[in-house]
Amino acid sequence: MLLLSVVKVILKTLLGLLVCASGFLLVFFYLIKIDDGWTPLLLIPAILLIILGAYILIKAGKSDVTVVKKPDIPLAAKDVSNAGLEAVFNKNSQLSSEWANTVEKRDKLKLLEISSAAEAQEE
Repeated sequence: MLLLSVVKVILKTLLGLLVCASGFLLVFFYLIKIDDGWTPLLLIPAILLIILGAYILIKAGKSDVTVVKKPDIPLAAKDVSNAGLEAVFNKNSQLSSEWANTVEKRDKLKLLEISSAAEAQEE
């Protein structure tokens, strides 16, 4: 079945190329014979053949056979337990308390620096 579909796409592609080439060939013949007084009406079927060939090529390119479909893979079941969240929460609490201690010590050091600078100025 798949082989038959691929052959159809190849045949449509070849047909589209053949129709486009015949349209361009008509334009070429018209340009060669323009000095002999050939009618410009020859360009109308040439343009129509080129458009028809492009249409056939587009239809062959948009065939479902040329599209690769990925197989449906079932998603893995998600773990709904919050074991990982508790560890993150505990770590955040620890970091928060350490940061509070660091800020408190920094403030005390600044106060000591200010007071020692004030005592040095008084003397």
